[in-house]
Amino acid sequence: MKANAFLAGVTDFNRIAGCLRIPGAERIMLLLLVLPLAVQAQFTFTTNNGEITITGYTGSPTVLNIPGMTNSCSVTRIGNQAFLNNITVTGVTIPNSVTSIGDWAFSSCSSLTNFTLPNSITNIGMGAFCFCTSLTSVTIPSGVTCIETNAFISCHSLTNVTIPDSVINILDGAFNNCFDLPRVTIPNGVTNIGSGAFYCCSSLTNVVVGDKVARIGEKAFFMCRNLTDVTIPSSVIDL
Repeated sequence: MKANAFLAGVTDFNRIAGCLRIPGAERIMLLLLVLPLAVQAQFTFTTNNGEITITGYTGSPTVLNIPGMTNSCSVTRIGNQAFLNNITVTGVTIPNSVTSIGDWAFSSCSSLTNFTLPNSITNIGMGAFCFCTSLTSVTIPSGVTCIETNAFISCHSLTNVTIPDSVINILDGAFNNCFDLPRVTIPNGVTNIGSGAFYCCSSLTNVVVGDKVARIGEKAFFMCRNLTDVTIPSSVIDL
């Protein structure tokens, strides 16, 4: 395994200058003119068996396009705590090469508003988006089977959540304290809703529970004071 860093979108200035036949002094001037436009984002990463894990971000741009490949290796994972406590990033585009988002990867990214999870994602780690207080909408990719513990806890501005049929488990505190969430549909694939999964979702008025849910954990919908429309299916054996 090796650690490294790269600049997304950096141009080969020597190649360009050579093609244009620019002398040395003028080549330096070209570099100075182009560099501010080319340095779009800087990430740290590790490489293992030809696959790259993003481990951090040190750049200044606030809207990020994570590359799908670098050094001829595919970017397959956003690592644990990779963007933890980044309060400036507002938007992130993740390539289809990425299959996993690690624990606490985007935790406390309080300015993050624009975010799309590609269909390639099969794992969203524990607390991956907790305290992303500006995030308004989330669509869980169809390959995800488990929404981990505290994955979206305290995403206070979240108003829309789409959960696919592939999800089997919604674990403890997954959407705890999502104050603005007005409704949620638990699809038929889900068999378990963990303890406090929707605890204190105080704007929640409507919940549709799929007909395969066997367990609804303790206080899963506790403090949802406005919840008036919910039907518990007969499949539930542990409530």
